[in-house]
Amino acid sequence: MFIVSDNFDRGDSLARSRQRMLFSGLAALALLVLAKPGTLSGQWPLQVLFYGLLLFFLLSALQWQALSERRAKAARYEPVLYRLDLLMVSAALWIAPEWFAFTAPLISVIALVRGLRYGPRSLGIHCGLGFAVFVLLYFTVPFWKGQGALLLTNLFLLTVLPLHFYTVSKRMHEHSRSLSEENLKDPLTRVMNRRALDNALWVALSDRNPFVLSFLDLDHFKRVNDSLGHAMGDKLLKRVCARLMLRMRNQDTLYRLAGDEFVLFSPGQFKPDMAEALGNRIRAAVSEVVGYTCPGIGVSASVGVLVVRNMNGLTPSQLIKSADELMYKAKKAGKDRVVVHILQT
Repeated sequence: MFIVSDNFDRGDSLARSRQRMLFSGLAALALLVLAKPGTLSGQWPLQVLFYGLLLFFLLSALQWQALSERRAKAARYEPVLYRLDLLMVSAALWIAPEWFAFTAPLISVIALVRGLRYGPRSLGIHCGLGFAVFVLLYFTVPFWKGQGALLLTNLFLLTVLPLHFYTVSKRMHEHSRSLSEENLKDPLTRVMNRRALDNALWVALSDRNPFVLSFLDLDHFKRVNDSLGHAMGDKLLKRVCARLMLRMRNQDTLYRLAGDEFVLFSPGQFKPDMAEALGNRIRAAVSEVVGYTCPGIGVSASVGVLVVRNMNGLTPSQLIKSADELMYKAKKAGKDRVVVHILQT
């Protein structure tokens, strides 16, 4: 029922974690300041709300810290906090409406922001949930029966939002998705770029599923640019990408880091012989492309294959660096080789 973006956006999540910390911190402080002495300790619903706000603040702070330190577990917090946003505002309106009634429009704001971010379906879902919240408040909390104008204002907002912002939500969502996808692609080869690789590794590390990183570099690629021109060099890079994508599995993804450096991300459990076979398939694919694009130049591929089985304490940058080092070992061993390492600690 809830919609969460498939792409893990660290900057977007950082901003949301700060907003959640601000809301929950101020709300918990308001309970302490506004409640009469002994009120908080004498009423269990207020205690539940207070400690719930503190927990919400703690989770938001942990997410912010994990994101700031680029920890893999940071992605785990987002779905949980995403679902708690509306719940926390609703709980405050239900348990302590006298103090938090002014925050009621936040329900409409959440619906609008998520509609613009995730599309008209998300807008409709959150407006429907918000409408249900206010109806429930009216029939269960005596305070809201005396706040007809405020209640009707919020219901009116939630009714108008889908009608007025449907088209805007659809266009912004499509534009945002298109722009996001464009920012994750290499402009020359049209394969995914370094930012997309970081996102994929964040998710893989968070889910703790085994995978393989194959780091490949084209040996003597500079000869192509020097002898045949940069246009031929660009053509070779594009053909290498096309051939690799044809030869690899559907679940494998190719990323271009820079120049003639690429990384192939392959989810799943790989034995050493399977990992080496994968590296040799990459070498063979590059050799085929070189054979009909620029034969006689001596271009080949050095491949470092990193098999990742244990993700404890790892970051995307560390994994890419380790795979890069394996590739350089292949180069030092004479180029056109595959070096495999299994990361288990």
